[in-house]
Amino acid sequence: MRKVFTSAPAIQLGLMAPLAILFVLLFWQAKVIAQVVDEKHLVFVLELESKGWMTSDTVITFNPNTYEETMKIVHNNVGPEVVGTGKLVYQYTEVQPQFPGGQEALNTYLKDHLKYPAAAKQAGAEGGATVGFIVNQDGQISNVRAVISSVFNMREDMLEESERVVLSMPYWIPAKHKGKAVSCKMNVLLNFKLDSKSVEATSFPIADGKTTLMDPLFPGNLNKFLLANIKYPKAAKAAKVEGIVIVKFVVKEDGSLTEIKQANSDNLLHPDLVKEAIRVVKAMPKWKPGMKEGKVIQMEYTLPIKFKLDK
Repeated sequence: MRKVFTSAPAIQLGLMAPLAILFVLLFWQAKVIAQVVDEKHLVFVLELESKGWMTSDTVITFNPNTYEETMKIVHNNVGPEVVGTGKLVYQYTEVQPQFPGGQEALNTYLKDHLKYPAAAKQAGAEGGATVGFIVNQDGQISNVRAVISSVFNMREDMLEESERVVLSMPYWIPAKHKGKAVSCKMNVLLNFKLDSKSVEATSFPIADGKTTLMDPLFPGNLNKFLLANIKYPKAAKAAKVEGIVIVKFVVKEDGSLTEIKQANSDNLLHPDLVKEAIRVVKAMPKWKPGMKEGKVIQMEYTLPIKFKLDK
């Protein structure tokens, strides 16, 4: 960690007044923002709650060995979860969390504070990360975790920087449900792109109907679905082959998936791993489609699927 020292305490004190005024203005504005409720999102949340926070999806699974298809109805719970020491965390609330100053202030903050790792920049690495986090009921950020969302030659230090900048954010205006402040899950998308100026940061909170862009969402727990449905190919297992298959696909307006294909060109990957990754993506239920400026759109999505041998 780099430490910066200064020999000008008088200058620091002189900056305190305008900084204090800035934060007062931001939080005064945030109080207004927190009262804004998107009616469509509110109706959506109320309908979910009336159904016990349950959604239903049809899952079709194809077995490439027997050429058989099976269909089943899967019920997903998208209600609040108990996290850590009994804390209740929502995915959807009547009033979503807000960054102080709104979406434009959030974009500006991320662009100003996200730093391109020197080693990654030197290596010409680019890529994107989706950073999930919780806005607690007091507005503090916690449970920050970055995953690859778009891959060129994404590196671990880029993921670490993505987590750092999100964890450094100031307190948010917390979500509200039934008139009370509650903890809520959120996501932001950060892109590392080399240019002559600076790193590019694009952000969006998930499930906020008033943001410019919303990423497609898997209905339920994506990790659980993959663990339950992926079968390690016998030939790859016998050869003791591991690897990450990057699958790229398009989520259409109705949530169905199309144009499913491998995105990375790792020649060391066993072909059966690629086939299995594509098969399990084809077996997925419909996703919640992406949105732009309040309208449903089709959107490309990149999903890394890791095959790792263990006992």
